[in-house]
Amino acid sequence: MAQKISIFTYEGEFIEKIRLDFITTSIAYLGNNRLACYCDYINNPNYSIRSKSPNLILFDLQTRKTQSKLFFNSTINRLGITGLINNLSSTYSNDTVHLIMPLNDTVYSICNNKVQPEYYVDLGVTPQMRELQRTASSSKSAQETSQEDSKPQYPVICNMLESDSVVYLFYRHNNKSYYGFYNPRRKTFKEGVRIWEKNTDNRIPVVNDLDKTIPFMPMATDGKNFYYVMESFYFDHFRNSDNPQIANLSKTITANDNPVIVVAHIKNNP
Repeated sequence: MAQKISIFTYEGEFIEKIRLDFITTSIAYLGNNRLACYCDYINNPNYSIRSKSPNLILFDLQTRKTQSKLFFNSTINRLGITGLINNLSSTYSNDTVHLIMPLNDTVYSICNNKVQPEYYVDLGVTPQMRELQRTASSSKSAQETSQEDSKPQYPVICNMLESDSVVYLFYRHNNKSYYGFYNPRRKTFKEGVRIWEKNTDNRIPVVNDLDKTIPFMPMATDGKNFYYVMESFYFDHFRNSDNPQIANLSKTITANDNPVIVVAHIKNNP
C-alpha cells in the first residue's frame, strides 16, 4: 500500500527503493528482473481503461515499464471479497508463477510476459456466489448479500502449489478447510478434509510414513518435494513417539530453537 519496492542483498544491505504508481498486495519474482504484481480488485486509476482496472501488473525492475493484465470492472464493490495471504504462488523449479483470485475458478500461470489460464477448478458454484458476482456493482454490497443468506458459503481457493507430479490445492467451503491433489497425467483429483478436523481420518489423502505425526502444510515446492515450516515447540507433542527418529528429534529440539524446515514428497498409490 506504500507504493514502493525496497531491494536488499541477501546479507540485508539496502540497495535501492523503487516508487510505484499503483497499489499491489502480492508480489512474485519472475526472473530476469521482472515482477508479477497482484492488485486484489483495487482500482488503480493510472491503469484504468473505460471503467476497467487490471488485477495483474507485470513490472520490469530495470526499465520500470509495466504491462497490465486480467482487467475487471473497477466499479465492483469489494466489501464481500475475502483477501488471501498471498495470491501468487511460486513454483521454484522454473520461473512460472501461479495466480489464484477470489470469486474466480481459474488458476492462471505467469511465465515471462505471458499470462494464460492453466487450471480450471470446478467449485460447484452456489447461488450465493452467483449473487455476490451479480450484486458486486449494485448499491447492495456483496457482504450484505452474503449475510442475508443463511445458505452455505461459497468456496474460496486459498493456495495452490505445483510439483513435478501433482498439483496441491487448499480451499475453504462451508466454514471447513480442505486440501486435495490433482494428477495432470492421470487427470484425477483426490480430496480430503484438513488433518485437524474430527472424525475424518478416512478422508485424509496424505499419511505421514513416519508415524502419522507432523501434519502436511506445504508452503513451496521444488521438483517432487514440498516444503513447509514448523515452529519448534510443536515437537513437544512427539516426545513419547514410538518412532525412534521422531523421539530423538523431539529430544534435541527445544521450544526456543529456530523453526524447523520439513521436506515431504507424495508417493503414488499402488
